[in-house]
Amino acid sequence: MDHRAVFFLVASATCVALWPLAPSDTRWVNEWLAATYVVLAIASLADFVSRRRETGSADGDDPPAAEGSE
Repeated sequence: MDHRAVFFLVASATCVALWPLAPSDTRWVNEWLAATYVVLAIASLADFVSRRRETGSADGDDPPAAEGSE
């Protein structure tokens, strides 16, 4: 799994965990931030999958080889 996606999911879970501790008039910030982190995690996973499919690499982190570098 992509490291960025893991970070975004952990950050989202942290926002949700801190939601009860937030003052009631600012809880919307936790909700929006958690939702934003979930969207970023999905986008990051989509990028990871597309790069892995494009390069054929198992981990998706290898950049494509330059032409003529063989």
